[in-house]
This record gives sequence, structure tokens and C-alpha cells, in this order.
Amino acid sequence: MMYKLLTRFGGCDQTSKLKISVIVSTYNWPEALEQVLCGLRDQTLKPFEVIVADDGSGPETAELIKNFAMPFPLHHVWHEDRGFRLAAIRNVGIRKSSGDYLIFMDGDCIPSPTYIQDHAILARRGYWTAAKRILITKKGKRAGVGWDDVRKGAGHWLALWKKGYINRPRRFIHIPGLALASQNRIGSVYGCNMAVWYSDVFRVNGFEESFTSYGGEDGDFSIRLLKAGIQSQHPPFSAMCFHIWHPERSGNNDFLLSNTKKSDSCLAVRGLSCYED
Repeated sequence: MMYKLLTRFGGCDQTSKLKISVIVSTYNWPEALEQVLCGLRDQTLKPFEVIVADDGSGPETAELIKNFAMPFPLHHVWHEDRGFRLAAIRNVGIRKSSGDYLIFMDGDCIPSPTYIQDHAILARRGYWTAAKRILITKKGKRAGVGWDDVRKGAGHWLALWKKGYINRPRRFIHIPGLALASQNRIGSVYGCNMAVWYSDVFRVNGFEESFTSYGGEDGDFSIRLLKAGIQSQHPPFSAMCFHIWHPERSGNNDFLLSNTKKSDSCLAVRGLSCYED
């Protein structure tokens, strides 16, 4: 597979001009969500807004969001808990958003201090960003590793890694604006850390809501973006988030993914168009 090296060093004017909406998906883990919100509140570049896309959590999550002070708008969209409907609540979040550029996160992934700025520098027309993550291990979770640790930067991260609290030290390197792109790469996609132009999300009709068990909806989304002519870019050393350990989940959506790969269409069958007036 041939890769293309994309660079945009030294920042760019667009970082201050982009209206960035961050859509954070969550389900019944307010303790983790609070760490994520702390990270977003204290970013070097503030987003235009944050939307918490809530897949049916209880009242503790709503109370957290209501009382959390942010220097920008913080919205909460919610639907009833009727099983795994992550794709659906993300689509609700998209409809609520008003930014030019959307960053999708999970409510258990704490952003690095330059997370928003890194994503803004990476924003290129004709591309969407599939960024990486560092795992806060089970041991690190028990030790209470959170935003107060993440905000201290790479030197502290190295100390945490030596204790076995986090993994992947290669990703502690910070090189903003560097990415690898390929015309047909769909692997290494994490729905917990991706960024897409608002207009491109609508080009593929958003997320496919037929995914009602864990996993695969992010791969489906990436396949349809590729079919629409939007290439993926993969930054190895920026726009990093820290994923808090939790037990593995499983689902079987191979049939749906196979249908997406075979289809001539880039559009979700059940997507954003379900919410049109």
C-alpha cells in the first residue's frame, strides 16, 4: 500500500477561524465523562461547542453536565436506553451541532492538552482524520490516572508508563501537522477519536443506525467516506487521547460491514435523513 506524507508545520491561520464542534458519546459512566470534560475545558485551543451524545444514561450524567462550568456552550442530547444505539445518538448530536468541523470522541477518552489545536491544524479539505489513542491500563485506572496526569505532558506520561499505568510510549512524541494518508486505507479507525468536515458527514448521510450491537459503526462510516472520495489521514504523533480501561465488549456486525463494502452507495440507509423535518 502506498502512503502519502502530509505536513502542515508551524500551525496555520485556520486554527483560530475553524468553528469546531466536539461530539462526546457516553453511556452511564459519569466519572469518566467528568475527566473528559475537564480535558476539553482546559484545551490550548477552545472548541466552538461541546455536545454530549448520551445513549440513554441515568440522571447522574444529566446532573454532571448541567452543573459543569465551561467557557463555551455545553449541550446534552439524550435518547431512551433501548440497547446499544451509539450511531443513532451520534446522528442526533450531529443535527444539534453548528460547527464547520466535527470531532468525535468517546466519554472515556481524555484529550491531551493540545488535542483540539492538533485536530484543527490537521483539518484538510478532501480528508478526514483517524487519530490514535493511548490506553490507561487497568492498573492505571485503579491508581486514579486522569486529567490531572494527562495535562502534565510527555515527561509525566513517561513516568506513568514506567509504572505500567499507560501504554504506547512511542505516541508520547508530539509532532503536530504530520499525517499519513492513503487512497484506500480504512484500517486503524477509532470511533473514539476521529474528525470530519460537517459537510462531508452529510455527504454520506451520517452514521448507519442499523448497528445496534457493539462495534463496526466506525468502520462502516470510514468505508462510506472512502466511497465518497474522502481520504483518511492518520496522525501518528498528535491529536492523542487517553482511553480509560474497561472490560472488552463484543458484537457481531460482520454482515452489515460486508453489505457496506459491496454496496455502490456511500450513503447510510438509516442515517441523518431520518431526522429531516
